[in-house]
Amino acid sequence: MPGKPVRIGPFTDGLNNVSLSGESKDTELVEMVNFEVGPDNLLWSRPPFEIAEGTTIDGDTVSSTWKVLGIYRTSTTEWYVLVVKPKTDGGGEVRAYLSGDFTGSFILVKSFSSGNKVTAFVQMNADCYFCVSPSSSIDSFKWSKDTTVVSVPAMKKGNAMIAFQSRLWIAGIDTAAQNSRLYFSAIGVGGPTPDVWNSVDFADIAPGEGGFITALLALNSSIMIFKNDGTWRFSYPSSPSKGQVVKLSGSVGTATATSVVEFENYVYVYDQGRLYELVNSTFTQLNRFVRFDKDTFGVDSAADGVDLSVVNRRLIVRYFNNIYAYSIDSRSWSQWRSYKGVPSKLYEMPADSASTSSSVYVAASAGTAQAPGVDVIPVFTHNYAMVLDSRVGDGNSVSLDESDDLTVTTAVTSSLLFADKLMLASGQKWQLTGKLTMHGGSLEARLVCLLKNGTFTTITRVLSTGDINETYSVPSNTVSASITFVHIATDDTDSYVLEWLKFKRLDGASPVTIMLVKDEYGTGPIMLEHIECKIRTKSYDFQAPSVAKRLFWWGADIKSNQYVTTRLIPNAIRRVPSWKQLGGYTHNQLKAGTWGNPLSFLYNSLEVVDGGDPRNAVTENGRIFIKLIKSIRFKQVSFELETSTLGNQATGPCKVHTLTAYVMPKEKVVDKFN
Repeated sequence: MPGKPVRIGPFTDGLNNVSLSGESKDTELVEMVNFEVGPDNLLWSRPPFEIAEGTTIDGDTVSSTWKVLGIYRTSTTEWYVLVVKPKTDGGGEVRAYLSGDFTGSFILVKSFSSGNKVTAFVQMNADCYFCVSPSSSIDSFKWSKDTTVVSVPAMKKGNAMIAFQSRLWIAGIDTAAQNSRLYFSAIGVGGPTPDVWNSVDFADIAPGEGGFITALLALNSSIMIFKNDGTWRFSYPSSPSKGQVVKLSGSVGTATATSVVEFENYVYVYDQGRLYELVNSTFTQLNRFVRFDKDTFGVDSAADGVDLSVVNRRLIVRYFNNIYAYSIDSRSWSQWRSYKGVPSKLYEMPADSASTSSSVYVAASAGTAQAPGVDVIPVFTHNYAMVLDSRVGDGNSVSLDESDDLTVTTAVTSSLLFADKLMLASGQKWQLTGKLTMHGGSLEARLVCLLKNGTFTTITRVLSTGDINETYSVPSNTVSASITFVHIATDDTDSYVLEWLKFKRLDGASPVTIMLVKDEYGTGPIMLEHIECKIRTKSYDFQAPSVAKRLFWWGADIKSNQYVTTRLIPNAIRRVPSWKQLGGYTHNQLKAGTWGNPLSFLYNSLEVVDGGDPRNAVTENGRIFIKLIKSIRFKQVSFELETSTLGNQATGPCKVHTLTAYVMPKEKVVDKFN
């Protein structure tokens, strides 16, 4: 067998998107999307996200998103998810959903008008206390099951609230006089009195240092107080008036109340692009080799803020419209991308402590604007010529114009002109554009979506002669982006000319939803989510950067039953793209490139594409070795692999073990080559 086998991987150290030119470790990846380092040190595809049925709201009708406040428990078996649902008038409704069932009835706790905002919730005994923002015109209030809402005028307004040692603590007031002030409720003769707030019950935390208080975190014997530019610990022996303030950092703070999270004996803090682990008053940065950035290919182009969450033994960092996951056990990073949207802070729903079943986590979607230019899908391309030919009747023909205007002319009888799988999510808006020249008859464009009950629903638009501009709103109970179809169909024998036909996400507000995630794959046949998994290695020179080499073939040791696409990406002199190459991308995509080379965001100008279909390969444990026989000459080369799962056990989780390359030095090769 030609070539010497070289093992690449396993990739136990996860993502390193800082060292892209080959400086990273052999156990790291420069791109790692929807994979994570699993408990066996292999790459596993991430768990699927779902959209809670009945929670999708048209983003054009509201000015804010859902907000998950937390969990309210009334007994060991009865609990509620407390949320704020946005209203069309700019206000909101505080709702309580029994057992987190968003399809059932709910308890309306309080409705409030525009200009008001509920910032935090704390349960003390049977009562729920709700804090409102300092700019709200309503008072903070309390509520419990089977009672009505009661205003608590004495309770302070703020952006952060916690419970600690039988008191409520509130801070985060955006005024110069109160920016460092921490208020607390009183304790009476009979015990805690969270409705009583004395005028002298407050503590000033390092006034004049670190800006405004942004977050509070209750620990075992103290309160962690975070400002914009500093962190302090507040503790007291018997009375808060005798409390002590200890400075932990004069530089590390945090921006919002959701940028801090506690897990076991650790505290995690996000500040200015860095994630810190706080142990024994010492801050340690965790993302030295992972740069947080917005996701150019995300389903949402805009999502405000940063959130930290814990999902099982992962730390989830939502950085604007991007998601990064940090494994606390393997101490490795990965990037997550979902066509369902971007979740904000995730809350764990109550689970049976005696059970080994995975918990369900709930979050509000954070996206505010759809990304219109990422998923532009040409409906008619040269790749579909044979597909179209196979679907027309006898004696009919399909021709594709070889120019750059993607024109199709055909005469058909009751035939389906086009069908393709698209990445859609509940509530998204899509647009079909183009031009139609019709000689009699009618033509229809249909959007066919799979619903959660396993049936399909069809949205039909009749196309008129001239410019095509039809919009579709994806049904709110759609299950999977992987089997949503666009059909162009007719029932007559006339001829049509379709030009510039494209189907893409509409530029506009993102749908407003509640998102769910469970750390396991569905047992049923329903496809929960189309998860596209991708890895890309660093540039390998095989310990001889100056020597030309020959890659005879390579392969991937993988567990997947979905199609696997691979690329060999040699380092070469970058070629300036032509106008025709640029025509295949949108302006939004080209923004990621440079002025001299708008396609530089692709990382390469030369690549060798290959792939394999393991769906018919049956093995005892699902693990297979895909042999990729295309060969190249190179000095340095990167390897890329893509596959997918549909969020159920029939298709996942995908696993990647290692890659193997068969390489030998290649002599007598000119210095310039691919």
